[in-house]
Amino acid sequence: MILQSLYERDKALGEKLPDGFVRKEIPLIIVIDPAGSLVLVKGLEDGAKEQGESHTIPTPVTRTSGVSPNLFWDHYGYVLGLAKKESEKECAKSRRQMDAFVEQVRQFAKKFPSNPVFQAVKAFYDKEEYLRITQDEDKVAAITKKPGANMTFLVSFPGGSDRLVTDEQDLRDYQSAHYYAGQTDGEEAICLITGRKGPISRLHPGIKLSGMPLSLVNFQVNSGYDSYGKSQAYNAPVSPQAAEGYASALNDLLGKDKDTNYFLAGITYVFWTSHTDEDKLAGDFRSATFSPPLAPLEGDGKKGKPTKRKGKTPLQIDRAKCKKVLSTLRAIRGDKNALLQRDSEERFYLLALEPGRGRISVKLFVEGTIREIFAHTLQHLEDLKIYGREVKRMDDDPAIPSLYALVGALMPAALKADKWPKRPIEALVRSITTGAPYPTDLYTSCLQRIKAERNVSELRAAYIKGYINRDYRYKHHTEENIITMSLDKNQTNKGYLAGRLFAVLESLQQIANSKATITDSYFGNAMTSPAAVFPYLIRLSIHHQKKAKRDNPKLYNSCAKQLDEITALLGGDESPYPTHFTLGEQGFFSLGYYHQKQYHYSSKEEKEAIDNNSSED
Repeated sequence: MILQSLYERDKALGEKLPDGFVRKEIPLIIVIDPAGSLVLVKGLEDGAKEQGESHTIPTPVTRTSGVSPNLFWDHYGYVLGLAKKESEKECAKSRRQMDAFVEQVRQFAKKFPSNPVFQAVKAFYDKEEYLRITQDEDKVAAITKKPGANMTFLVSFPGGSDRLVTDEQDLRDYQSAHYYAGQTDGEEAICLITGRKGPISRLHPGIKLSGMPLSLVNFQVNSGYDSYGKSQAYNAPVSPQAAEGYASALNDLLGKDKDTNYFLAGITYVFWTSHTDEDKLAGDFRSATFSPPLAPLEGDGKKGKPTKRKGKTPLQIDRAKCKKVLSTLRAIRGDKNALLQRDSEERFYLLALEPGRGRISVKLFVEGTIREIFAHTLQHLEDLKIYGREVKRMDDDPAIPSLYALVGALMPAALKADKWPKRPIEALVRSITTGAPYPTDLYTSCLQRIKAERNVSELRAAYIKGYINRDYRYKHHTEENIITMSLDKNQTNKGYLAGRLFAVLESLQQIANSKATITDSYFGNAMTSPAAVFPYLIRLSIHHQKKAKRDNPKLYNSCAKQLDEITALLGGDESPYPTHFTLGEQGFFSLGYYHQKQYHYSSKEEKEAIDNNSSED
């Protein structure tokens, strides 16, 4: 299904490139005259685009080891014989690369003796004009600094007629006629993608997922995966045309700065749709799932701390664009009063890929209608919706956190992003797009981070709330939630009440002007072993209550009222606190603590709104 959907996307793209050709940025153009003499190297001048202009060039060869030159274009090792490093091994390698490239040029000049462009490139090497570049230290330094440093040739004819060698019709005719022939040994079978019988590819085109093109369909020789006497890609028969189609579509989706891919923790997530408005839909999905839209940070005239992004404009989440993204998701889901309506029964696909040794691993594949996927994505944002900096009322739009920020808040602080375990993140993306419960691994990691730092941040509280509600809905086959976005004064869960109680006791201690708080010493134990901690904390609070009542009666009365409410809900048991809290109760404790702290710092109007919501529930 993966290959078929990619192949269908390639067919739907409309105008196609000639067989055996791709579009690629070429940063350097060697300009020569018809006699092969060097005119200049275009792309080294000041103000030239770093990546170069996009050109139609022969498809890159698939390199594993050895020397394989591309047709009339390649990096400086093949075209000029320049080594990446000044070592004997690298210099010998670059000489072999250039010899192979020059030999290929001469073969083409021999095949097409009347083509003046091919003859000019041949003369460039015959006359050793390349030495005018390789012996110029400034040019060599500038070339080797170019990203990719791919180059090709342009022949400048008198009268201002310039011809790029890769645009030559002779080259295109030859490449189209011979391109697929080199990918098959003549064996025929039914193509898994098209269903038609014909020649089958022995090797599939490379996918640009890392520095070296890798195969999505790949069978290592004598690896134990061969069947019925077949080897390599003949185990999964695909015609050369279909293989080129799916590879072309996937490479297009993986393009730099495109809204159809997102990279995190070694995994590249790719997404596309059969809808004609793919760019808009993929962009909205990327914004809602992976990375919210950003805008330059507006200055307030105040002198702040220096930013780490030296030379770059500080960015902030673009609230206006986020609102538009949410409107699109609601319209596709079919919400009432939605402003935008779409044909949302088209298919939507998400693919997670990881590069390996010579091949690509598929880590995740999700398929559904646009309506299904976008509805699940919107539900994810609503599940994360929690009272905090951006959300103050029930009818406020949910915040859109980036996947990087969300996962970063849950993972151990000592782990850098490239060391994050991949499976929990993949599971989270699956949950977002399918509506399944959130992964327990991230929930457990979140609780460990809270205990270690004694801090329930907004994102951690949001994930815990979403985890508990999704788990509850899944187990009880209901659409109802067990946890609200703000303080729930009717919630009777022991963990939630203990968290609220701890927050009130902390507030009383702060009102009493204590420098240290109970959070510094007792938060972790209160979260896991409440029976061993809370009796002592209650006794300790008597002193804090007396001092708070004397120094700040208004705040004391507010806390005392909360204390009475929580005590009443805990009941009159001799031991209202269990010996240990389960992982589920620890999550409730964290949320109770977070909700109570947010309530304490809320305005009078906000507290009234929260109280009204609790009374309605």
